[in-house]
Amino acid sequence: MNDSGIYCLLKTDNFKQYALGYVNGTTVLHLSKKAIPQYKLPFPTDIKICKELSAILKTIMMKISLSDNENDNLNLTRDILLPKLMSGEIRVPLDEEGDVS
Repeated sequence: MNDSGIYCLLKTDNFKQYALGYVNGTTVLHLSKKAIPQYKLPFPTDIKICKELSAILKTIMMKISLSDNENDNLNLTRDILLPKLMSGEIRVPLDEEGDVS
């Protein structure tokens, strides 16, 4: 199973509840070194299923990453353009009916 598959398994509520039993600290929680090696990850007995799941998860994780990058670029564009639009430095041309063209 690739990193995406393991990442998804470790994001489950089962693992979160398990890990909470191993945390210590009052202000900053620390996970004990024993927590990860002792956790039993559910793996199918058929390796073919693992490979198929890994391929699907890899595709999904790549799409998530691309979406995150696109969101970052859109936020940057907004942060650059909005002050210029608000100050009037940039004007948006309107068509005859008052719609943005």
